[in-house]
Amino acid sequence: MQLVIEKSKEKTLLPKIMKAAIKLFNKKGITGTTTKEIAEKAGVAEGALYRHFKGKDELAWYIFTENLNKFSINLQNCVEHKKTAKDKIKVLVSTSLASYEKDKELFTYLLISEHRELNKFPENYMHPGHVVLKIIEEGQKTGELKKMNLYVAGSILMGSLIRFCAIRMYGTVNDDLCNYEDEIFTGIWRAIKND
Repeated sequence: MQLVIEKSKEKTLLPKIMKAAIKLFNKKGITGTTTKEIAEKAGVAEGALYRHFKGKDELAWYIFTENLNKFSINLQNCVEHKKTAKDKIKVLVSTSLASYEKDKELFTYLLISEHRELNKFPENYMHPGHVVLKIIEEGQKTGELKKMNLYVAGSILMGSLIRFCAIRMYGTVNDDLCNYEDEIFTGIWRAIKND
């Protein structure tokens, strides 16, 4: 997972501002963070933030929507060429865990922001749930996956992945989640595969 920054703004102060904001938002929440604190953490003048966004709320929203959309598109690209539901779920698990480990701060921000922001998420943007529901629906049609409510099956899959990221986030597990990829996949697969 790599922070989404418009090509024209890659060499500006924006990347530093965004990285500082993510760390502060994760630690103090958006409400508890000031634009002054973001600027100080980024080592820039406060006005630098306002050159790109109207304020911290707009910055937070941009980070959430653009990065969740890009992550979801990447997930879709990784699974779409796989033939079976089993292979698609294996790749989805692998990609998700690797993305978390590549940028824990950003992934954590997306996880903790989802419940607050998802109801406003643009309809034309991708969400990991869209990818999961498509896999479940196709897998049920082929008979690979249990016939159950799509959202229940999707929640088993996504809920498990989110929980594993959370235990890493809170330090319950301190080593790379990719070390547990097979165990995580096997547990999810057993819960939703058609016996």
